[in-house]
Amino acid sequence: MPKISIKEAELKLQEKIKKSQKRLKKLRQNRKSEIGALAISLGLDKLDDEALKKAFKDIAEKHLGNAA
Repeated sequence: MPKISIKEAELKLQEKIKKSQKRLKKLRQNRKSEIGALAISLGLDKLDDEALKKAFKDIAEKHLGNAA
């Protein structure tokens, strides 16, 4: 099994990182779509942005301990 150079190994790792970043971006986009679909299914799309922001902030504080 021939050894690969440091540069070749680095390039392979960079390519893996790029692919992983693309997959992560796609996963996050899918999650955003899921959250949006859930909100719409509950009729939350009828609320204005300020009401939604407050509601999401309250959820984050209650379930995640976030004090944004």
